[in-house]
Amino acid sequence: MCAGGTLSYYPRTKRSAVWGPRRAKNRVWESRKKTIGRKYADFQISKFGTNAQPYYCLMGHNGELLHEPRAYNLDKDGFVKFLQEGLDNFKNGVSVRNINE
Repeated sequence: MCAGGTLSYYPRTKRSAVWGPRRAKNRVWESRKKTIGRKYADFQISKFGTNAQPYYCLMGHNGELLHEPRAYNLDKDGFVKFLQEGLDNFKNGVSVRNINE
């Protein structure tokens, strides 16, 4: 999720991706990407080293990670705290790291 919108990961969608196919860097995904879900899975594996579902990442406009990613957890208060800390970091220009580096 970033301040301007939400990146959603749909692993089982059959809808074709709108951008051209490419070879994945990870050996798990050696075939061409044909669905949006596979592209998002490759993004998650290459940038975060995991393929958890759901996996929440708060990101700024230029790929800066605003909070450490969070996997599925039923703790509602913890999730609200996660979102609030990410929003505060975004407003204050604080980031954990940039995923593009």
